[in-house]
Amino acid sequence: MTLSSTSTGKPLLLCFSHRRWREQDARLCSLMTRAAGDHRVLVFEEPILDGSGSGAMECRDEGSGVAVATPHLPPRLADRTANALLRKLLDDLMAERGQPAVIWIASPAAMAFSSHLNPDLRIYDCAEDLAARPNAPATLPLLERRVIGRVDVVFAATRALYDRQKARHGTVRLAPNAPTGDDGGWDALWKGIRSEMERMRPQGARAPVRHTRERVLAIDLSEAVGA
Repeated sequence: MTLSSTSTGKPLLLCFSHRRWREQDARLCSLMTRAAGDHRVLVFEEPILDGSGSGAMECRDEGSGVAVATPHLPPRLADRTANALLRKLLDDLMAERGQPAVIWIASPAAMAFSSHLNPDLRIYDCAEDLAARPNAPATLPLLERRVIGRVDVVFAATRALYDRQKARHGTVRLAPNAPTGDDGGWDALWKGIRSEMERMRPQGARAPVRHTRERVLAIDLSEAVGA
């Protein structure tokens, strides 16, 4: 199945996810469906290792303005080979869909094959300590450091994550989850995030990103969701 390349006039938001869209917790689904109000949202999942040859891309429309792309790769590939295939699949998809205006990183592992993209705005949504998950790749802390060095803003879902990231990046925002079932809370959180995105989006050509520990600026979005 091929995603339609028909232009809607909306900029493309490319989201790299570490979970399957249909198995997501509330955060990513809630934010991406709201992002679809003024973006073409494309969620790029981590690969399924069941393919053959040079790999393949499965694409589908999940409704609410969100499209999902799932790469399929052969099993037991070396990391370098897998990342080269993922980069080619990603580039083919971008050739069809257009280059992203915004990259939303929920999976630091994506940095291994997507760092060549040049969006207007690059965001790290730090929703959990992925390195602490069972069977987390040993390279994940290194990839997260690479993400931190490239993004324009970090949204942290908890105070502990915020405290950790604010020493590593110049622009960190506390953006906690809304209570379960609180659609109004998610609406308010997305409104705050969207305002921050609009403020951060550069005018004209993208400038190199430089961050210093002395330039920490913290805006607490927790009031938006009543946290």
